[in-house]
Amino acid sequence: MKLKFTFIGVVVAVFAVFFWGCSSESQDPVSSAGGYGGGKENAKVLYKSIPAPANVTAAVNGSTVTVSWDTVTTAMDYHLIVLSGTNTYVDTIIASPQFVLTNVPSGTYTVTVAAILSGIPEGTASTPISFTLSSVAPPTVTVKALPVPLCTRNGEWVMVVFSGVVVNSQGGASYQLIDEFGQVHYTGTVAAGPYAVKLSLKDRNPWFDRDVRQYTFIITAANSAGTAQASVTVKIPLDKNFPDRRDKDGWDDRR
Repeated sequence: MKLKFTFIGVVVAVFAVFFWGCSSESQDPVSSAGGYGGGKENAKVLYKSIPAPANVTAAVNGSTVTVSWDTVTTAMDYHLIVLSGTNTYVDTIIASPQFVLTNVPSGTYTVTVAAILSGIPEGTASTPISFTLSSVAPPTVTVKALPVPLCTRNGEWVMVVFSGVVVNSQGGASYQLIDEFGQVHYTGTVAAGPYAVKLSLKDRNPWFDRDVRQYTFIITAANSAGTAQASVTVKIPLDKNFPDRRDKDGWDDRR
């Protein structure tokens, strides 16, 4: 009889171990964190492990603003909030660590970003950063060059007039003239409004090049709202009657 009761006790013990061993309390803590029953403590641990995104920046270009930040390893998404004063301008969830705002009105804005891991509260928000868009309109600039006759030169310098209009740039604009080899021949500035720049260009290439001579005039204007640039390339026919002169720098520097 004693043996019978011992056997029954063993069976009951095995059944109890099997039953309790499969209960929800023994589940994996990460997989159970999605619910708010027995996984609350685990959810808190994961919540604390999600750091705030670092190096949040806002690059302003005219009315476009690119907000970016460092990737958070544990994040699946990010919660981006942009405030205009105390009003919400953007409140969105995105997967990429970058967001581009377009056609943003002038004013001052504040940005915060928080990392999100699905199923638990989002992490701590980043330290707020601010950016400001000016009400100043971005500048514009144009350029054109007078036509250059496509004829054989006779040992002459060629005068070319570059002209255009600079708008919305109180500081005017800067220009440079470079050739096809990247050598800078002229630099200067012009005031805002209509401009005309007369430049003398060589009609000879360095001795190792026999093609038509090419020059590019580049003009740049900038203000607090952005930068504008325009360029034009002119081709100067070679002086085929002028003999090669191989100076120390490889250029024909006649005056």
